[in-house]
Amino acid sequence: MLAAGIFIYLLVFKLPFTPFLNEVDHHMFLYEGMRLFDGDVMYRDFFQFTFPGSQAWYWLMFSIFGLKYWILSVTIVAIAVGSAWTCLKVSREVISGNLFIIPTLLFVFFGFRWDGLDGTHRMFSPIFLMLAVWILLRRNDVKGYLLAGCFCAIASFFTQQRGVYVVAAFAVFIVADGLNTSKKLREIAGSIATLSGSFLVVLAVLCSYFIITAGPEPFFAATLEYPAKFYQYAVYNNFDILALDLKSTLEIVDFSTAFSAAASLFYLFALPSSLLAFWIVFLLKRKQHAWRYWRGIVLVALVGSVLTFTITAPNTSRLFQVALPGLIVFVWLILYANERFTFAAKGLAIATACLVLLSSIQAIRVQTFPHQLLETPSGTLAYNPSPIIDKRYKWLMERTKPGDIVFEAYQPYIYFPLLLRNPTKYGQIWDSDYTRPEHVAETIADLAAKRPRYILWNNDYNKRPEARSAGDHTAPLADYLQQNYRPASETSEIPEGHIQIWERIN
Repeated sequence: MLAAGIFIYLLVFKLPFTPFLNEVDHHMFLYEGMRLFDGDVMYRDFFQFTFPGSQAWYWLMFSIFGLKYWILSVTIVAIAVGSAWTCLKVSREVISGNLFIIPTLLFVFFGFRWDGLDGTHRMFSPIFLMLAVWILLRRNDVKGYLLAGCFCAIASFFTQQRGVYVVAAFAVFIVADGLNTSKKLREIAGSIATLSGSFLVVLAVLCSYFIITAGPEPFFAATLEYPAKFYQYAVYNNFDILALDLKSTLEIVDFSTAFSAAASLFYLFALPSSLLAFWIVFLLKRKQHAWRYWRGIVLVALVGSVLTFTITAPNTSRLFQVALPGLIVFVWLILYANERFTFAAKGLAIATACLVLLSSIQAIRVQTFPHQLLETPSGTLAYNPSPIIDKRYKWLMERTKPGDIVFEAYQPYIYFPLLLRNPTKYGQIWDSDYTRPEHVAETIADLAAKRPRYILWNNDYNKRPEARSAGDHTAPLADYLQQNYRPASETSEIPEGHIQIWERIN
């Protein structure tokens, strides 16, 4: 755990205490936490389809420490340590000997640098799911089911579907465990009811404030109806992302990209395959051992399988984020094979030691890289020299002050670091059915009413009518922009598109 904390600290802080600027999805949750801190009501005053756990966490941290960027970096370190602790606890229950530490070492040193530096709900929720697994491994009574349901509810407070899936996996396990230990059906049903009841009650309590303040209809429309109907239309939110991710993974240009490619291929293919391999082994060999031998690893494999194979947009990051149970199964399988292939365990230990060493060297390289510093309203940030920073962050800092309204149309990246305000309800506008026509209409109305001076626009949205897909509803917003704004900065290219700052004409 100490090694995990130090390693991740070196990846998110320039020594001694300057956070690295990392422009990914967690900026969205920082921005939304800031909106809660400013008094906005989630789901009413701004749109989001996840449950509110991450935003509530950042609101709490801002309320205690103020609007500081270092809170994100400390959160990521805490997530790493929490993940390591829960993985060690669960692994110790099902893997004998000192090699129980290997799943944790693989998670921290073979993947976290590329896919775990994410302070969002995706990394919070697995910690509580692992706690639930640990409870059920140690307790087979009413208190155990109550606690497991509570931890699943907290996981769903961050990522709504994950707690539901794991409760379902637990129910299957309770039935299997009960049948193999000669429990009565009434006792099995009572255990499932206890688990499900505590899950529903605790989740309802956690969400109650947001349901009451926003209203039941907006809350459930945003968190249940919208993701069910429209989440899949974003380019990153369906099975197409697997091909895109694999193509990006195989673009190897040096040792560092080869190392990251190896990790990506491991989480994309090897880990899901190990879960399937476990079930084959279990079906073929289950009669060779008593249920007591299988009980713990079956529970871990059930949870790992549910979390892995219910992902509707599988890429390296999403598979890594739920990889803890799968890593335990992977190591268990190798140790199981060690009974026949005696070199397997030793080979795994040597390979893990090499990965830890290589990752540690990369962490040192991160620290010795000549970063530049950016003095922002949320604190001093370190970043790799990049014209993208100059064209957006520095440009805006020279022309705005904290609290000014600015609209960023693609992803809400700049709001929190610069402490700027979004004049609309929407932090993401994409040229697909992910952004609904009513989202565009409300955005235009908000822009017309509040008249921000600057808009960070994705010029890829400025298309001719015949070039727009059927699901692209951004045309009215593009027309409004071009009628009322003019380009004011150079264009910068980021993964989302060609971004340019536009300034209001009058």
